Amino acid sequence: MRALSALAAVILVAAGCSDDTGGSTGTSTTSTTTSVPTTLPTTTTTPATSTTTATTTTTIPTPTPVDQTVFVSVDATLAGWWDGSSWASPDPGGAVVPAVDGVVMRSVESLPDRTAGPPTADCMPESGQVFWQIAGMDGVRASGGHDLRPRALQEIGAAPAHIEAVRSVLTDGGVDASVPVEITRVIRLDVEGDGVDEVLIEAVRLPDQSRLGNIEEGHYSILVLRRVLADDSVENITLHAGLADLELAGQYVLRVDIAEPVDVNGDGSFELAARWSYYEGGGVSLFDLGPVPSEVLVAGCGV
Repeated sequence: MRALSALAAVILVAAGCSDDTGGSTGTSTTSTTTSVPTTLPTTTTTPATSTTTATTTTTIPTPTPVDQTVFVSVDATLAGWWDGSSWASPDPGGAVVPAVDGVVMRSVESLPDRTAGPPTADCMPESGQVFWQIAGMDGVRASGGHDLRPRALQEIGAAPAHIEAVRSVLTDGGVDASVPVEITRVIRLDVEGDGVDEVLIEAVRLPDQSRLGNIEEGHYSILVLRRVLADDSVENITLHAGLADLELAGQYVLRVDIAEPVDVNGDGSFELAARWSYYEGGGVSLFDLGPVPSEVLVAGCGV
């Protein structure tokens, strides 16, 4: 099954808390983006309460993406490309071979450059779909000459506000309050370069062999973007909410893991490269983390 993006917004009110994003104590709003099979961004906004400390926001120039094609890969999978004006994912039917042969792919993590060879079509034969593999690629890579990581990132520990943000997603999905919040990764970064940090929260509660089944009620995979707005309120945006669906054959949960934040189109703002998998499929995605986050690239297949 190929993941297709849609956007839904749900507003929830929850207790707020000061944290590393710079938000003040207040209530919280949650918003969700949804993808099929189950890639959801959701948003929670926390209204600001009265405080003597104001958040300083730097005015940033209008983004100016590069006007050239930029390919992006995650591990050996070609996620897609920026064509100079818009995002483009590979043809799932495999009719058009992406023109990535000979392109230099640079690493987000400062590994040596690698030159792409001819892409190889790959997928499960019964699906009738194709996604493209580039031999020798590792991690997150992109072409072009711009800075793929315009600002530093920081891995941090989970704060109470991060746990609360994930709990809101679980509650909204009807998950019992007794199910523990298990946060697996938190990254602090300034997405758009305005001087105010955002936080990416990854929470996964799944068995090691989740792709082989063994899914039970209370298993989940969640990604949340937490950010401070101009009025000093905090917004929690659910990029993905995969909750156990025991009604489906195979006991289904779409798992989405952070690969790396990366500026693919050279506009000075981060996108998020991610990996996804479920019991009969897998692939990679790229999320735009702008004002209305969305899944802009997806490549992979399944049944």
